[in-house]
Amino acid sequence: MQAETFRDYAQALDMHEGTLKTLYTWTPGAKAIRVNVTTLVSQEDVHLAATRLILRPQFTGMIRGPP
Repeated sequence: MQAETFRDYAQALDMHEGTLKTLYTWTPGAKAIRVNVTTLVSQEDVHLAATRLILRPQFTGMIRGPP
């Protein structure tokens, strides 16, 4: 992937909540997809973490992988 396929990048680390939130718009060609990634790390259990990924297409139709 090339850097020009990403725009509107923002990232926030919340040490109190133990979360890292990353937002950006991915433009693989003519279509754009808004990406929201939140990762949580437990302070009490070093083996516990979770990641949530939300993809919001900025177009109508199907999201398809590469051929």
